[in-house]
Amino acid sequence: MNRRRLAALERLLRDRAQPTCQCILAYCPEAGETMPLLEVVCDRCGRWRDPQTVCLIEEIIVKTREEAKAFFANNPELQR
Repeated sequence: MNRRRLAALERLLRDRAQPTCQCILAYCPEAGETMPLLEVVCDRCGRWRDPQTVCLIEEIIVKTREEAKAFFANNPELQR
Protein backbone atom coordinates (compact mmCIF):
# COMPACT_ATOMS: atom_id res chain seq x y z
CA MET A 1 0.00 0.00 0.00
CA ASN A 2 2.77 2.45 0.82
CA ARG A 3 4.43 1.93 -2.55
CA ARG A 4 1.16 2.76 -4.29
CA ARG A 5 0.76 5.91 -2.23
CA LEU A 6 4.33 7.00 -3.01
CA ALA A 7 3.90 6.21 -6.71
CA ALA A 8 0.71 8.29 -6.77
CA LEU A 9 2.53 11.18 -5.13
CA GLU A 10 5.38 10.98 -7.64
CA ARG A 11 2.88 11.00 -10.53
CA LEU A 12 1.05 13.96 -9.04
CA LEU A 13 4.26 15.96 -8.68
CA ARG A 14 5.57 15.00 -12.12
CA ASP A 15 2.33 15.52 -14.06
CA ARG A 16 1.42 18.99 -12.80
CA ALA A 17 1.22 21.73 -15.42
CA GLN A 18 3.48 23.90 -13.26
CA PRO A 19 5.97 21.65 -11.43
CA THR A 20 6.38 22.51 -7.77
CA CYS A 21 9.30 22.12 -5.41
CA GLN A 22 10.10 18.52 -4.57
CA CYS A 23 12.98 19.33 -2.22
CA ILE A 24 10.50 18.93 0.62
CA LEU A 25 10.84 15.16 0.07
CA ALA A 26 14.26 15.35 1.71
CA TYR A 27 12.88 17.08 4.82
CA CYS A 28 13.43 14.94 7.92
CA PRO A 29 12.06 16.22 11.25
CA GLU A 30 13.76 13.37 13.13
CA ALA A 31 17.14 14.79 12.08
CA GLY A 32 16.26 18.08 13.74
CA GLU A 33 15.49 19.89 10.50
CA THR A 34 12.96 22.70 10.65
CA MET A 35 9.95 22.70 8.38
CA PRO A 36 10.75 24.63 5.18
CA LEU A 37 8.78 27.80 4.52
CA LEU A 38 5.65 27.47 2.43
CA GLU A 39 4.36 29.64 -0.40
CA VAL A 40 7.85 30.74 -1.40
CA VAL A 41 10.24 29.99 -4.23
CA CYS A 42 12.64 27.25 -3.15
CA ASP A 43 16.21 28.48 -2.80
CA ARG A 44 17.53 25.06 -3.91
CA CYS A 45 15.52 24.28 -7.06
CA GLY A 46 13.91 27.63 -7.88
CA ARG A 47 10.38 26.21 -8.05
CA TRP A 48 7.30 27.32 -6.14
CA ARG A 49 6.66 25.50 -2.85
CA ASP A 50 2.94 24.80 -2.92
CA PRO A 51 1.26 24.33 0.51
CA GLN A 52 -1.19 21.76 -0.90
CA THR A 53 1.65 19.64 -2.20
CA VAL A 54 3.53 19.95 1.09
CA CYS A 55 0.49 18.80 3.08
CA LEU A 56 0.11 15.80 0.80
CA ILE A 57 3.81 14.99 1.05
CA GLU A 58 3.72 15.21 4.84
CA GLU A 59 0.69 12.95 4.97
CA ILE A 60 2.33 10.31 2.80
CA ILE A 61 6.04 10.55 3.63
CA VAL A 62 5.93 11.31 7.34
CA LYS A 63 3.24 8.74 8.08
CA THR A 64 4.98 6.17 5.93
CA ARG A 65 8.29 6.84 7.71
CA GLU A 66 6.58 6.40 11.10
CA GLU A 67 4.93 3.17 9.94
CA ALA A 68 8.27 1.83 8.71
CA LYS A 69 10.03 2.65 11.97
CA ALA A 70 7.29 0.95 13.98
CA PHE A 71 7.41 -2.09 11.70
CA PHE A 72 11.18 -2.49 12.04
CA ALA A 73 11.04 -1.89 15.79
CA ASN A 74 8.67 -4.87 16.01
CA ASN A 75 10.70 -6.96 13.53
CA PRO A 76 14.41 -6.31 14.27
CA GLU A 77 15.47 -9.42 12.35
CA LEU A 78 14.35 -7.71 9.12
CA GLN A 79 16.57 -4.68 9.56
CA ARG A 80 19.57 -4.40 7.28
